[in-house]
Amino acid sequence: MEDLYYFSCVMRFGQLKSAALHLRVSVPTLSRAIRRLEQRLNTSLFNRHSNNLKPTAGAMQLHQQCCQQFLSLEALLRGAREQSQSVEGPLRIIAPVAFARSMLARGLLDSFRHSYPKIELRLDLCNHRLALDETDFDLAILIGELPDSPFLCKRIGSLAFILAAAPALLASTPPLSLPELQQFPHLVFDPIKHWHFRSPQGEQQEFMPRRDFSCTDAEICALEAIQGKGLYYGPKLLIKEALHSGELVPVLPQFQPLERKVSLLWPDRLVSLRTRLMIDYLAEHFPCCVQ
Repeated sequence: MEDLYYFSCVMRFGQLKSAALHLRVSVPTLSRAIRRLEQRLNTSLFNRHSNNLKPTAGAMQLHQQCCQQFLSLEALLRGAREQSQSVEGPLRIIAPVAFARSMLARGLLDSFRHSYPKIELRLDLCNHRLALDETDFDLAILIGELPDSPFLCKRIGSLAFILAAAPALLASTPPLSLPELQQFPHLVFDPIKHWHFRSPQGEQQEFMPRRDFSCTDAEICALEAIQGKGLYYGPKLLIKEALHSGELVPVLPQFQPLERKVSLLWPDRLVSLRTRLMIDYLAEHFPCCVQ
Protein backbone atom coordinates (compact mmCIF):
# COMPACT_ATOMS: atom_id res chain seq x y z
CA MET A 1 0.00 0.00 0.00
CA GLU A 2 2.81 2.43 0.88
CA ASP A 3 4.63 1.75 -2.38
CA LEU A 4 1.42 2.38 -4.32
CA TYR A 5 0.92 5.66 -2.51
CA TYR A 6 4.50 6.70 -3.27
CA PHE A 7 3.95 5.77 -6.93
CA SER A 8 0.77 7.84 -7.04
CA CYS A 9 2.64 10.88 -5.68
CA VAL A 10 5.38 10.50 -8.31
CA MET A 11 2.69 10.40 -11.00
CA ARG A 12 1.03 13.48 -9.55
CA PHE A 13 4.23 15.58 -9.26
CA GLY A 14 5.95 14.23 -12.36
CA GLN A 15 9.39 13.87 -10.80
CA LEU A 16 11.03 12.11 -7.87
CA LYS A 17 12.44 15.20 -6.16
CA SER A 18 9.12 17.05 -5.87
CA ALA A 19 7.31 13.90 -4.77
CA ALA A 20 10.00 13.18 -2.17
CA LEU A 21 9.69 16.70 -0.73
CA HIS A 22 5.95 16.29 -0.49
CA LEU A 23 6.25 12.89 1.21
CA ARG A 24 9.16 14.03 3.40
CA VAL A 25 11.31 11.07 2.38
CA SER A 26 14.62 10.90 0.57
CA VAL A 27 14.82 10.48 -3.19
CA PRO A 28 16.64 7.10 -2.84
CA THR A 29 13.85 5.84 -0.54
CA LEU A 30 11.24 6.86 -3.08
CA SER A 31 13.22 5.35 -5.93
CA ARG A 32 13.51 2.03 -4.09
CA ALA A 33 9.75 2.00 -3.51
CA ILE A 34 9.12 2.44 -7.25
CA ARG A 35 11.56 -0.36 -8.08
CA ARG A 36 9.92 -2.70 -5.55
CA LEU A 37 6.57 -2.01 -7.15
CA GLU A 38 7.98 -2.68 -10.62
CA GLN A 39 9.43 -5.97 -9.41
CA ARG A 40 6.14 -7.05 -7.93
CA LEU A 41 4.29 -6.15 -11.13
CA ASN A 42 7.09 -7.51 -13.33
CA THR A 43 6.91 -4.47 -15.58
CA SER A 44 8.51 -1.06 -15.98
CA LEU A 45 6.39 1.89 -14.87
CA PHE A 46 8.66 4.69 -16.08
CA ASN A 47 11.02 5.36 -18.92
CA ARG A 48 13.96 7.04 -17.24
CA HIS A 49 15.84 9.78 -19.08
CA SER A 50 18.42 11.64 -16.97
CA ASN A 51 16.37 13.38 -14.25
CA ASN A 52 13.08 12.98 -16.09
CA LEU A 53 10.53 10.20 -15.68
CA LYS A 54 8.07 9.38 -18.42
CA PRO A 55 5.25 7.07 -17.30
CA THR A 56 4.47 4.04 -19.40
CA ALA A 57 0.97 3.15 -20.55
CA GLY A 58 0.85 0.61 -17.73
CA ALA A 59 1.74 3.31 -15.22
CA MET A 60 -1.07 5.55 -16.50
CA GLN A 61 -3.59 2.75 -16.11
CA LEU A 62 -2.31 1.81 -12.64
CA HIS A 63 -2.43 5.44 -11.52
CA GLN A 64 -6.06 5.74 -12.60
CA GLN A 65 -6.94 2.61 -10.63
CA CYS A 66 -5.01 3.87 -7.60
CA CYS A 67 -6.90 7.15 -7.62
CA GLN A 68 -10.20 5.28 -7.60
CA GLN A 69 -9.08 3.02 -4.76
CA PHE A 70 -7.72 5.91 -2.67
CA LEU A 71 -11.01 7.74 -3.10
CA SER A 72 -12.87 4.62 -1.95
CA LEU A 73 -10.53 4.29 1.02
CA GLU A 74 -11.05 7.90 1.99
CA ALA A 75 -14.82 7.39 1.81
CA LEU A 76 -14.47 4.31 4.01
CA LEU A 77 -12.43 6.20 6.60
CA ARG A 78 -14.85 9.10 6.50
CA GLY A 79 -17.72 6.68 7.04
CA ALA A 80 -15.90 5.15 10.02
CA ARG A 81 -15.39 8.60 11.53
CA GLU A 82 -19.05 9.41 11.06
CA GLN A 83 -20.06 6.04 12.47
CA SER A 84 -18.03 6.68 15.63
CA GLN A 85 -20.17 9.74 16.22
CA SER A 86 -23.44 7.96 15.45
CA VAL A 87 -22.99 4.89 17.70
CA GLU A 88 -25.38 5.47 20.55
CA GLY A 89 -27.44 3.79 23.22
CA PRO A 90 -26.87 2.23 26.64
CA LEU A 91 -23.97 -0.08 27.46
CA ARG A 92 -24.35 -1.87 30.79
CA ILE A 93 -21.07 -3.06 32.32
CA ILE A 94 -20.77 -5.20 35.46
CA ALA A 95 -17.49 -4.74 37.32
CA PRO A 96 -15.93 -5.13 40.80
CA VAL A 97 -16.26 -1.97 42.91
CA ALA A 98 -12.60 -1.25 43.72
CA PHE A 99 -11.45 -2.23 40.24
CA ALA A 100 -13.94 0.12 38.58
CA ARG A 101 -13.05 2.94 40.96
CA SER A 102 -9.36 2.52 40.18
CA MET A 103 -10.09 2.23 36.47
CA LEU A 104 -12.02 5.51 36.46
CA ALA A 105 -9.46 7.28 38.63
CA ARG A 106 -6.75 6.43 36.08
CA GLY A 107 -8.86 7.78 33.25
CA LEU A 108 -9.08 4.44 31.46
CA LEU A 109 -12.49 5.22 29.98
CA ASP A 110 -11.87 8.89 29.15
CA SER A 111 -10.71 8.28 25.58
CA PHE A 112 -13.59 5.89 24.88
CA ARG A 113 -16.17 8.38 26.15
CA HIS A 114 -14.59 11.12 24.06
CA SER A 115 -14.63 8.96 20.91
CA TYR A 116 -18.21 7.74 21.42
CA PRO A 117 -20.04 10.50 23.31
CA LYS A 118 -23.48 9.08 22.49
CA ILE A 119 -22.85 5.74 24.19
CA GLU A 120 -24.44 5.77 27.65
CA LEU A 121 -22.15 3.90 30.05
CA ARG A 122 -24.02 2.24 32.91
CA LEU A 123 -21.73 0.68 35.49
CA ASP A 124 -23.24 -1.93 37.80
CA LEU A 125 -20.67 -2.36 40.57
CA CYS A 126 -20.50 -5.31 42.95
CA ASN A 127 -17.82 -7.57 44.40
CA HIS A 128 -19.79 -10.79 44.64
CA ARG A 129 -20.31 -12.98 41.61
CA LEU A 130 -23.73 -12.32 40.14
CA ALA A 131 -25.82 -15.03 38.54
CA LEU A 132 -25.06 -13.65 35.10
CA ASP A 133 -27.53 -15.95 33.38
CA GLU A 134 -30.24 -14.19 35.37
CA THR A 135 -28.86 -10.68 34.87
CA ASP A 136 -29.39 -8.21 32.05
CA PHE A 137 -25.97 -6.95 30.99
CA ASP A 138 -23.85 -6.28 27.91
CA LEU A 139 -20.36 -6.83 29.31
CA ALA A 140 -18.92 -8.12 32.59
CA ILE A 141 -15.39 -7.66 33.95
CA LEU A 142 -14.37 -10.58 36.14
CA ILE A 143 -11.22 -11.11 38.20
CA GLY A 144 -10.01 -14.63 38.94
CA GLU A 145 -10.86 -18.00 37.51
CA LEU A 146 -13.94 -18.05 35.31
CA PRO A 147 -16.89 -20.27 36.20
CA ASP A 148 -18.35 -22.65 33.64
CA SER A 149 -20.92 -20.64 31.75
CA PRO A 150 -22.53 -20.27 28.33
CA PHE A 151 -20.99 -16.83 27.89
CA LEU A 152 -18.26 -15.76 25.51
CA CYS A 153 -15.06 -14.57 27.14
CA LYS A 154 -11.77 -12.83 26.41
CA ARG A 155 -8.82 -12.50 28.77
CA ILE A 156 -7.43 -8.96 28.69
CA GLY A 157 -4.67 -9.17 31.28
CA SER A 158 -3.85 -9.99 34.86
CA LEU A 159 -3.88 -8.19 38.19
CA ALA A 160 -0.85 -8.36 40.47
CA PHE A 161 -1.57 -9.17 44.12
CA ILE A 162 0.59 -8.43 47.15
CA LEU A 163 0.85 -9.32 50.82
CA ALA A 164 1.55 -6.16 52.81
CA ALA A 165 1.28 -4.62 56.27
CA ALA A 166 2.13 -1.49 58.22
CA PRO A 167 5.77 -1.50 59.41
CA ALA A 168 4.71 -1.15 63.05
CA LEU A 169 2.75 -4.41 62.86
CA LEU A 170 5.88 -6.30 61.82
CA ALA A 171 8.37 -4.49 64.05
CA SER A 172 8.54 -7.01 66.91
CA THR A 173 8.41 -10.37 65.12
CA PRO A 174 8.55 -10.18 61.31
CA PRO A 175 7.36 -13.47 59.75
CA LEU A 176 9.88 -15.71 58.02
CA SER A 177 7.47 -18.32 56.62
CA LEU A 178 3.80 -18.68 55.67
CA PRO A 179 2.83 -20.52 58.90
CA GLU A 180 4.20 -17.59 60.91
CA LEU A 181 1.51 -15.37 59.37
CA GLN A 182 -0.87 -16.94 61.89
CA GLN A 183 0.47 -14.64 64.62
CA PHE A 184 -0.96 -11.55 62.88
CA PRO A 185 -4.56 -10.37 62.32
CA HIS A 186 -5.86 -11.13 58.84
CA LEU A 187 -7.81 -8.67 56.68
CA VAL A 188 -9.82 -10.77 54.23
CA PHE A 189 -11.06 -9.33 50.96
CA ASP A 190 -14.21 -11.24 50.05
CA PRO A 191 -14.80 -13.30 47.99
CA ILE A 192 -11.15 -14.48 48.21
CA LYS A 193 -11.06 -17.33 50.70
CA HIS A 194 -7.49 -18.59 50.20
CA TRP A 195 -4.22 -16.74 49.80
CA HIS A 196 -2.13 -18.28 47.02
CA PHE A 197 1.63 -17.85 46.69
CA ARG A 198 4.57 -19.07 44.64
CA SER A 199 7.45 -20.18 46.83
CA PRO A 200 11.12 -19.35 46.16
CA GLN A 201 11.37 -22.87 44.69
CA GLY A 202 8.57 -22.11 42.25
CA GLU A 203 5.94 -24.24 44.01
CA GLN A 204 2.39 -23.02 44.52
CA GLN A 205 1.43 -22.80 48.19
CA GLU A 206 -1.83 -21.91 49.87
CA PHE A 207 -2.52 -20.14 53.15
CA MET A 208 -5.93 -20.17 54.87
CA PRO A 209 -6.48 -16.78 56.57
CA ARG A 210 -8.66 -16.28 59.60
CA ARG A 211 -11.55 -13.91 59.14
CA ASP A 212 -10.42 -11.45 61.81
CA PHE A 213 -11.85 -8.77 59.52
CA SER A 214 -13.53 -9.30 56.17
CA CYS A 215 -14.98 -6.87 53.66
CA THR A 216 -16.22 -6.98 50.08
CA ASP A 217 -14.29 -3.77 49.33
CA ALA A 218 -10.53 -4.24 48.95
CA GLU A 219 -9.90 -0.54 49.56
CA ILE A 220 -11.43 -0.82 53.03
CA CYS A 221 -9.06 -3.71 53.75
CA ALA A 222 -6.18 -1.52 52.54
CA LEU A 223 -7.21 1.33 54.87
CA GLU A 224 -7.37 -1.09 57.79
CA ALA A 225 -3.89 -2.32 56.93
CA ILE A 226 -2.48 1.22 56.79
CA GLN A 227 -3.80 1.72 60.33
CA GLY A 228 -1.83 -1.33 61.45
CA LYS A 229 -4.84 -3.57 62.01
CA GLY A 230 -3.70 -6.60 60.03
CA LEU A 231 -2.22 -8.17 56.92
CA TYR A 232 -3.48 -7.05 53.52
CA TYR A 233 -3.70 -9.55 50.67
CA GLY A 234 -5.17 -7.94 47.58
CA PRO A 235 -4.53 -5.99 44.37
CA LYS A 236 -1.20 -4.18 44.41
CA LEU A 237 -2.76 -1.47 42.26
CA LEU A 238 -4.83 -0.22 45.22
CA ILE A 239 -1.90 0.35 47.59
CA LYS A 240 0.79 1.70 45.26
CA GLU A 241 0.83 5.09 46.97
CA ALA A 242 0.96 3.54 50.44
CA LEU A 243 3.89 1.36 49.38
CA HIS A 244 5.69 4.36 47.90
CA SER A 245 5.18 6.44 51.05
CA GLY A 246 6.21 3.59 53.34
CA GLU A 247 2.84 3.35 55.08
CA LEU A 248 2.77 -0.26 53.93
CA VAL A 249 5.64 -2.64 53.22
CA PRO A 250 5.68 -6.04 51.47
CA VAL A 251 5.50 -9.09 53.73
CA LEU A 252 7.46 -12.24 52.86
CA PRO A 253 8.50 -10.84 49.45
CA GLN A 254 10.18 -14.16 48.64
CA PHE A 255 6.69 -15.66 48.45
CA GLN A 256 5.02 -14.07 45.42
CA PRO A 257 1.20 -13.88 45.48
CA LEU A 258 -0.23 -15.35 42.30
CA GLU A 259 -1.61 -12.95 39.74
CA ARG A 260 -5.33 -13.16 39.04
CA LYS A 261 -6.76 -13.18 35.54
CA VAL A 262 -8.88 -10.26 34.31
CA SER A 263 -11.46 -11.32 31.74
CA LEU A 264 -14.41 -9.95 29.81
CA LEU A 265 -17.65 -11.92 29.51
CA TRP A 266 -20.62 -11.19 27.29
CA PRO A 267 -23.77 -13.05 26.26
CA ASP A 268 -23.54 -15.51 23.38
CA ARG A 269 -25.73 -13.56 21.01
CA LEU A 270 -25.44 -11.00 18.26
CA VAL A 271 -23.11 -8.47 19.86
CA SER A 272 -23.98 -4.82 19.46
CA LEU A 273 -21.42 -2.47 17.95
CA ARG A 274 -21.33 -0.64 21.31
CA THR A 275 -20.24 -3.80 23.10
CA ARG A 276 -17.72 -4.79 20.45
CA LEU A 277 -16.12 -1.35 20.57
CA MET A 278 -15.75 -1.57 24.36
CA ILE A 279 -14.34 -5.11 24.20
CA ASP A 280 -11.66 -4.03 21.73
CA TYR A 281 -10.96 -0.83 23.67
CA LEU A 282 -10.46 -2.56 27.03
CA ALA A 283 -8.33 -5.30 25.46
CA GLU A 284 -6.01 -2.61 24.08
CA HIS A 285 -5.91 -0.18 27.02
CA PHE A 286 -6.21 -2.36 30.13
CA PRO A 287 -2.56 -3.56 30.18
CA CYS A 288 -1.37 0.07 30.15
CA CYS A 289 -3.74 0.99 32.98
CA VAL A 290 -2.35 -1.52 35.49
CA GLN A 291 1.36 -0.77 35.01
